[in-house]
Amino acid sequence: MSTVTRNAIANFIGKIWSTALGLAVIPLYIKLLGVESYGLVGVFGSLQAIMGLLDLGMQPTVNRELARLSALDPSAAARPMRELVRTFAVVFACVGLVSGLLVLAGSPLLATHWIRAERLPAGTVVRAVGIMGVILAMQWPSSIFLGGLMSLQQQVRANQILMLIGTLRSLGALFVIRFVSPTIEAFFLTQAMASAAQTALTGLALTRALPRTDERVGFRLQVLRDHWRFAAGMLGIAVLSVILTQADKLIVTGSLSLKQVGYYSIATAVANALYNLSAPIGAACYPRLIQLATLGDEEQLKDFYHRSCQTIAVIIIPVAAVISALSSHVLFAWTGSRDTATHAHLVLSMLIIGTCCNGLMNLPVSLQIAHGWTRLVVTINVCAIAVIVPLELYGARRFGAPGAAAGWLIVNASYVVSVVQLMHRRLLKGEQWRWYLSDVLLPGAGAVLVALAASFAPAPSTRLGALALVAAVYAVAASVAVASAPVSREMIRARLFRRLRPSSPL
Repeated sequence: MSTVTRNAIANFIGKIWSTALGLAVIPLYIKLLGVESYGLVGVFGSLQAIMGLLDLGMQPTVNRELARLSALDPSAAARPMRELVRTFAVVFACVGLVSGLLVLAGSPLLATHWIRAERLPAGTVVRAVGIMGVILAMQWPSSIFLGGLMSLQQQVRANQILMLIGTLRSLGALFVIRFVSPTIEAFFLTQAMASAAQTALTGLALTRALPRTDERVGFRLQVLRDHWRFAAGMLGIAVLSVILTQADKLIVTGSLSLKQVGYYSIATAVANALYNLSAPIGAACYPRLIQLATLGDEEQLKDFYHRSCQTIAVIIIPVAAVISALSSHVLFAWTGSRDTATHAHLVLSMLIIGTCCNGLMNLPVSLQIAHGWTRLVVTINVCAIAVIVPLELYGARRFGAPGAAAGWLIVNASYVVSVVQLMHRRLLKGEQWRWYLSDVLLPGAGAVLVALAASFAPAPSTRLGALALVAAVYAVAASVAVASAPVSREMIRARLFRRLRPSSPL
């Protein structure tokens, strides 16, 4: 089994575990805390993304440089790798502290002027936002440690840690709000403790994974000077990406009631689960893309790129198609609430399609970053922001939450049309049509048709009936996608050939 395959499997297991566990406990959180309190969890996600801008492009810079150095002789790479991690870890710890203090100090202002609570007391919201600041400070350094483990292809270890911490986050919070204190403050305090544990464990794991050296290693300002250009480009991408991915949520939070934010957060949780299916493949493939780009092996890079893109399409398109077409049934089967399904199904349909388009762009964007080329994504994002933010503002005020969700769909669909065309004029020239036809259309068309046909089926009257319908339609759609994709057909043929091939005589 190749390193990439092993890492992809580890990433899948980790993501599936955390996603399944998260989706399982959300209905219980809502039952114990209420939809309005759960809306604060969605607020924290947006706040976390905004404060992530203080990363200043450093995390992807460290990830790329560690992956590049890992292709060199370990004895020569040991000192620069350890200096890189040590230097950026110090910076990350300081930035995490600053971000946490900013949120803590600004919690009264955020609670009264941005968040529109109807039933929750103002003091509860202020305390909850303040604890969010503590969580940010606790978990900030873990991002560089996790990224380092991923870049060194230590993704099995990284996912073991994430699964452990994810279990503590989900079940620990559930235990606390069920048996200790059924408050949103208790929920966030549990998350803060889990974040501290994550930072400690990932830091220790990365230290052990780096090549050993007898030379003294410490903070070096020159390391920051050497990498500021790439970091600046990644910062530009990060700023624009945060605006594009969080604009709808920020607008919903500032324009609608906290209860409506709660429904939007529920739909977002399902949509994010789809991202968690594509992200493991992207994370496993990114270091290999960097290595192939560094070695200049374009033929092997081309083959690896297309096979990876097809794999993502086979996995996420059937899921997105079924959830979009049967969104009301999915929400009812999951939460058991007709009210939630009524309020959130249209938002979910649009968010899941946009997230699917976003997932399909994972490898094309990774290919650009692997080559150190950030200008295209920055330019496209600037143009998108100029259109999408005003559109989402108008949509939210005119049509409510579905109007904001439409912006997410539009921006990601536009990426599929524009970025791939422009990218393949410079990288892997002329490969765009193979991407559209073989990597996306062949795996996806049949699955979409199956889901659309199923949307005309009578609505089930029970949760079990809704679950059975969704599961059956997905099984058919996924089978069609697997049978249609060149990469999966090739794998099936190879396995059948090995099984049917006669054994050599003794």
